[in-house]
Amino acid sequence: GGAQAAHHVLDSAGQVHCFSQFGAGHFAGAKTYLSRYMMIEPLGLQNEAAALKKLTNQDPFQKLYIHERAPIITPYHRALGQVREEARLQKHGSCGMGIGELGADLADECEWRVLYAVECLKRVSLSVHVLKQIRAQKLAKAKAIMPSFDHPLFELEPDVLSARYRDIFSQSQLISRIPSAQCVVFEGAQGVLLDQWYGFHPHTTWSNCTFENAENLLAGIGAEIVKIGVVRSYMTRHGEGPLPSYSPSLSLRLAPCERHNSNDGYQGAMRYGFLDAVLLKYALQVLGGVDYLAVTCMDHFTDGAPVVTSYMCPGVPAVLRNLRVNKRRDLQYQERLTCLLQELSPWFTDYYGGLEDWIANELALPIGITSHGPCSEHKCFSAAIDESVCKIARELST
Repeated sequence: GGAQAAHHVLDSAGQVHCFSQFGAGHFAGAKTYLSRYMMIEPLGLQNEAAALKKLTNQDPFQKLYIHERAPIITPYHRALGQVREEARLQKHGSCGMGIGELGADLADECEWRVLYAVECLKRVSLSVHVLKQIRAQKLAKAKAIMPSFDHPLFELEPDVLSARYRDIFSQSQLISRIPSAQCVVFEGAQGVLLDQWYGFHPHTTWSNCTFENAENLLAGIGAEIVKIGVVRSYMTRHGEGPLPSYSPSLSLRLAPCERHNSNDGYQGAMRYGFLDAVLLKYALQVLGGVDYLAVTCMDHFTDGAPVVTSYMCPGVPAVLRNLRVNKRRDLQYQERLTCLLQELSPWFTDYYGGLEDWIANELALPIGITSHGPCSEHKCFSAAIDESVCKIARELST
């Protein structure tokens, strides 16, 4: 994915960190590999490394591996993305990290204005040239959108930026393939419903949120693959976009529990809704299924809660239980789906028995892991999940 990830981790010693570009298993000793699909923001990476070093007294760069062709998000990408969002009357819910701007460059296949990790370290003169090209182009677009704008990120000089990038990448290990390991955990940056092709356009991210990237990286290796779908015991959405089961009262109740999910000024406020079986089934169809589910935040609903099992169509005596997945990657279809979801009314019902049983029955999937609190000791592994996965998970959590 990209540098917009925000995975909040609390370890048994009480250390807290919101992981963005380092893997969330860092506290447990896991190494981090940023693949060729990862959109890296080097300045943010340096800041995160400094924060982790302060927590652990160890240099996190020593455990960092980066693919040589990982594309770089520059401050100029970030600035233009922020200008675009500020100028929109209908907000997209951008996180302001420049993901969309770099994604557009990669989609256009304009290699001359995409900077890669290896160039930052080994081809300094080229990196300065590319940075100058990127700044000129992004600055011109920003002025066309908002002539009166003034953004400090455009003031960073390309040669100074290039020197900082070289220093950052010289501390990590640039490689051309996945490092050898007994187990690799692929950690997505965003949820499936934000996928660039199957999410609710235009309130999406410019990256694949399915298993696609991981499967491409593993192609030909012959590795044993286990796919785990992760979902909270409730629905969330940062900023704009459809959330049919949104509940203001639930948002007031849960917001204090997730203080790290604050309004950053671009992405918008965090919203909460009750579990929505229609959206969960849609996500599973997009993924082509999973082997097991992991359900987190189970401790928030110990006394039951309403759930969504279908939608009602205004003025039509019909019930909608499933959303059709369009595998043709048609953004116009995804935009129509967005409009439809904003018009439909969710049908709430109460589940009987435990929430875990309701999820397993509704989605026809075994639940392998449940989380009943923020620390590793609050995770439970069921008999359904493969012993190999249990062993790996326990090793990582200890």
